[in-house]
Amino acid sequence: MLRAPRSRVWRALSNAQEFGTWFRVKLDGAFTPGKPIRGKMAYRGYEHLTIELLIERIDPEHYFSYRWHPYAITPPRLLGRATTLVEFTLADVDGGTELTIGRSGSIASRSPVAPKRSA
Repeated sequence: MLRAPRSRVWRALSNAQEFGTWFRVKLDGAFTPGKPIRGKMAYRGYEHLTIELLIERIDPEHYFSYRWHPYAITPPRLLGRATTLVEFTLADVDGGTELTIGRSGSIASRSPVAPKRSA
């Protein structure tokens, strides 16, 4: 749970500049469904790398999703490769906003899942 109103959390996710600050990427342009957006990584030592996101769906203040190629360095490596879908879902809860982040696709299918332990 985030102790902020849904409108504030939404702005942090759906505004490309605020998103970029959060995820450390300098994006060029605005998020538009069905359109790609590119930018340079803002991590020290990785500033030469370009990231590309394909904005899939935007339902204001409720849902935002994009696709990308994790670990892709140069566009020719992307041809024919599966993408990862990243989804953000927002809901009001007492005291703030519940933010659910989901991912599916190429990286999610290879990610190890730790078994649940009972306390």
